[in-house]
Amino acid sequence: MNFWDRFEEASCVASRCQCEAPRDALIRQPASFWSSLAYLLAAFVLFRTVKDRRPEFKFWVLACVVLGCASHLGHMSFTRLGMAFDFAAIILIFSFFALVNLMLLLKRSSAVIFAALALYYGLLVLGMYALPDKWSRISLCLLVFVLSVSDVVREQGLAFLRAKYFRRSLLTLLVSFGFFVLDEAHVGCDPGSLFQFHALWHFGTALALFFYGLWRFPVTSSEA
Repeated sequence: MNFWDRFEEASCVASRCQCEAPRDALIRQPASFWSSLAYLLAAFVLFRTVKDRRPEFKFWVLACVVLGCASHLGHMSFTRLGMAFDFAAIILIFSFFALVNLMLLLKRSSAVIFAALALYYGLLVLGMYALPDKWSRISLCLLVFVLSVSDVVREQGLAFLRAKYFRRSLLTLLVSFGFFVLDEAHVGCDPGSLFQFHALWHFGTALALFFYGLWRFPVTSSEA
């Protein structure tokens, strides 16, 4: 008996999941599992690159680590709970700066900001677990992404479009989303292969997060 058989399987199994077929093993989706290391690598390189390590920067790096760990759990287990952690981490990333900026505006301490982020993530996990349908989760992630972009526009106008790292981040994210769509549509799908478009989505989004971090926390003022 596989360890993960003790848990409720991902809800999409009964309909249509991503291309990579879950194996009867401890790591059920190896391509998607190992490619999730890209998030941890991006967080590590970003932490070593940026010298202005204010609390909100450390929280952002930690959020990237949480995303990597949640993605590992989701693709290792391919359970409803594991995928809830994964989708919740995506929403945490998308809405991170809106929440942190609100806390800073209210002049809350670093401890309070950390507690708010932790509580928010916990509530997101519960919410994602309560949503059994995969497309409802994906739609919610896209909605939060649109709202986060709207918040950036409200905060900075259109000036951010001139920032090279933001443009790189956005372009990389859009290309990566193309891989995600190809995977969900089962284009060129080989369920048993270690080459998966979803793994390319992981690599691309990790790079996008790295560029986004360099834009939000520039190494030099000229890179802002």
